[in-house]
Amino acid sequence: MTVGLFSFESRAMMFLAFFAPLAVFRGRLAGLRRAIGWGALLAVVTACTAPLPFEPTPIDFSYRSVIDMNVRQVNFRDETRNSQQAPEVSHLFPVDLHASIKDWVDVRVAAKGTEGVMTLTLKELSVVEELMPIDQGFVDRLFKREVEASYSARLYMVVESTTPEHKTIRSEIRLSSVDFLLEKPVIGGDHERAKKELWNQMAQRLTRSFDERAEQVLKSDFAPLIVR
Repeated sequence: MTVGLFSFESRAMMFLAFFAPLAVFRGRLAGLRRAIGWGALLAVVTACTAPLPFEPTPIDFSYRSVIDMNVRQVNFRDETRNSQQAPEVSHLFPVDLHASIKDWVDVRVAAKGTEGVMTLTLKELSVVEELMPIDQGFVDRLFKREVEASYSARLYMVVESTTPEHKTIRSEIRLSSVDFLLEKPVIGGDHERAKKELWNQMAQRLTRSFDERAEQVLKSDFAPLIVR
């Protein structure tokens, strides 16, 4: 059918030619708005789920039993002279190792006698960092995992006590080769956090080993002084 200058079919084609791109544009605009909305939501969720600040694991000996000694006084002395320069890194640990050893003495060893003095002297407590060559590493399944550094801890303590009979007992506590490996950072990884977490594990392992070894020494070498 023909009306005026253009047929009905011609007018329909002109209508579609004009409004179809507009509909497509509006559809794309709606899609863009949805994408922006999802992007904003993702940013909010990411911010809400961002890693929390690193918190070291507290070193606590309060759950351990107290070792009662038949002495008048228990003393702790720290005679370590550690450098605060590389390769020594114990002063960078997220927990104070020296304070933790002193806390062990305060919490786990109690004076229950009227005579004699027990002295626990910390002679060495160090953690040494050794940087590894860039081509060293180890193979884990199909991938070579590069190692950035290795860490070795050493602890040396002298324990002395006088008995009620005025005799002297002396023993030593030695720990060494508590080794840990720090892998090279991966792309997008939090390298500083990984290092703190590794040092936190080292502190836990070292103090736990000291706790076990020191208890063995006191209960064996100083058995005559233990209050049953």
